[in-house]
Amino acid sequence: SSSDPTPISSSVEPFSILSQVPVPDQTPKSSDDKAERKAKKQALKQQIRELQLQMKEINAHQSAQKQEKERKKKERQEKLILREAKILKNLSDLKLKTSKTNEMIQRQEEQLAKVRSFLSVEA
Repeated sequence: SSSDPTPISSSVEPFSILSQVPVPDQTPKSSDDKAERKAKKQALKQQIRELQLQMKEINAHQSAQKQEKERKKKERQEKLILREAKILKNLSDLKLKTSKTNEMIQRQEEQLAKVRSFLSVEA
């Protein structure tokens, strides 16, 4: 292709790339290799512990936020219930007053009717 700068008939051997890939030794690991692997393993374990701790902290934070949200929701509901009870009491009081007022109106109308009936008899 035109983007490939090397000509097709290059001097590179077809399998030369394979010679660049490291081949693991078949000999037993040296103590340096073992120490290095152990150090890497310990470092990874430490990273895992740190990540697990971070996850616990995140979960605890999220749980605390959820509990606070639930507490606020419950508090709002309690305030609304108290407000509803106050409104219902006020309505009840107004209905009672209205009932008493209607009774007074009825008594006054009856007395007016009596007075008028006496007036018409006298006239």
